[in-house]
Amino acid sequence: MLGKLIKNDLKSSVRGVFNIYIAAFIATAAMGISLFTDFGAGKTLSSLALIIISFIAVIITIVSMFSDFRKTMFGDRGYLTNTLPVRSYSLLFSKWLVSMIWITVSCLFVGFSFALVYSYYMGSESVSTFSMLLEMLPTMGLPAKDVIFKILPMYSAKILFWLAVNVAIVYFSVTISNIKPFQALGTFGVIIAFFLIFAFVNIAGNKLDSLASMAILVNFDGSMSLSFDRQAIQEVIYTGGAFVSLTQIYFELIAAIILFIINSELIEKKINVK
Repeated sequence: MLGKLIKNDLKSSVRGVFNIYIAAFIATAAMGISLFTDFGAGKTLSSLALIIISFIAVIITIVSMFSDFRKTMFGDRGYLTNTLPVRSYSLLFSKWLVSMIWITVSCLFVGFSFALVYSYYMGSESVSTFSMLLEMLPTMGLPAKDVIFKILPMYSAKILFWLAVNVAIVYFSVTISNIKPFQALGTFGVIIAFFLIFAFVNIAGNKLDSLASMAILVNFDGSMSLSFDRQAIQEVIYTGGAFVSLTQIYFELIAAIILFIINSELIEKKINVK
């Protein structure tokens, strides 16, 4: 049943983001056409349009996912959703997973747009120029390319994890705003709840990290290790390496699980469908 929920939520969510990705396709096609014409302004305009559209796509995707969650769980469609023969945690997980799929797609699209515009303008020189920039990183006080290549996937995963935690916080905030007496605050209640929980999770995570640091270290030579020593973490930075802190990730994971469990119980027993 969970698979059917995810499938239906994916189908439903397509309607909210379809037009913006069609616009992105048109901008990309315009860039391609300008390769075979002398219309220089078209090259600039289509490139600028693609970058702008990619950022708008992220915003529209996020707004669309949260709006869909509110309408299908607590709006007029909420009566149908909450009568489905599934537990609330299945409904919540399906909504969260579909949101993360689309948010991930929109973020990848931003990266793709920048890479496409860069290679479009640089042409055949793009690869060699990029390689030269990577070789120059240590002279600018940045980690070497071997370190960058190892740390970048971890930072990307950390960013996605951070987004996933914040989606859970938003969903919890929306649920809270549909429970008395918070229901009277409406959208304002969602905003207040989100920023209070967001501030607590991040401040508490930072405090915990300062007390008990745990990180993956990537040394200058590309070797990796796990460290609980804050001094070692600082030293790896000075020697041209990099690190990814894990303490806050573990705290955010625990916080997200707790919010998910509480949210499921509230949806099961306390919400007021409009």
